[in-house]
Amino acid sequence: MHEASSPLEWILPSGGSLGERTRPAAPLARRRCRRDPLDQSSRLVRPGSSPQPNPPPPPTQPDPAPAERSGRLVVTRSEGEGLVVLLPRRWVSNPTPTPPHAASRQAVPPTADPPIEVRIDIRKLTSQDVRIHLCGPRAVRIRRGEILDAPSPPPPPELAEHVGHLVIGRRPGQTIHLGEQVTLEVVWLRGRQARLRFTAPMQVKILRTELLA
Repeated sequence: MHEASSPLEWILPSGGSLGERTRPAAPLARRRCRRDPLDQSSRLVRPGSSPQPNPPPPPTQPDPAPAERSGRLVVTRSEGEGLVVLLPRRWVSNPTPTPPHAASRQAVPPTADPPIEVRIDIRKLTSQDVRIHLCGPRAVRIRRGEILDAPSPPPPPELAEHVGHLVIGRRPGQTIHLGEQVTLEVVWLRGRQARLRFTAPMQVKILRTELLA
């Protein structure tokens, strides 16, 4: 018997005599194009094999909430005028400890807590600097920009809510930090007016004192 040449082979008919060469009964596996509805792209898969799932897309970074975005406010104040900065109470570095019996009661929403007020008054204006009077709880750390990284001990818990007064002289370009997220910068001084720039999150409210009367 002769050897079969690939891919043809010798087969014997039912009569027993040597017949003609023919191709194997099983056809060669053909590749076909299958469209995946997930990615809408064509790819080749073998018959009978399940398509591999597409890898999930990389997670997108959600946009920060409007309350967490930082904004700037530029306001011009004259000598004797002032501003009031309203800070969320949860920003206080040393809040008053909650008694154990009060913690077991029904939780109060954070928005129900009154904000912390820090008052800013323009005391005296000269051609070189401005005297700024700050009044607020001792729990709010008020620091000059040049000593921002200097360590300072926190106030005792029993004095955290006590109101303190501080007078700071600032020149154009110098800053004052109220807490950890609010910055006050003196932009320029002209005559009896001073332009101040605040950088703070959008949830911080800055009001002029004449609007609170």
